[in-house]
Amino acid sequence: MKSQQVTTFNADVFVSRRIDSSAITNSYTQLLRPGRDTVLRSDFKAQYRAKTLEWMGMEISQVEVDRKFGVTPEAMGIDEFAVHFLHIARW
Repeated sequence: MKSQQVTTFNADVFVSRRIDSSAITNSYTQLLRPGRDTVLRSDFKAQYRAKTLEWMGMEISQVEVDRKFGVTPEAMGIDEFAVHFLHIARW
């Protein structure tokens, strides 16, 4: 199967980068805990908070993260993960 690619642009520096399905799958796999087939929403949100601090130089509140990504269910499948991943990649 041919990998689909999405081009995203970083508005600050106008740099394009390619994101394909393997980038999403690799990121998802890195967040998987042993013995699980879904990512924990809390793990995803913790990584998001850390990356926000790294990328933007500011902390985002847990309340804001919960508003963006919800609190239930705890399990996050690959489809939902991909939607959030692509949204974040637009930065």
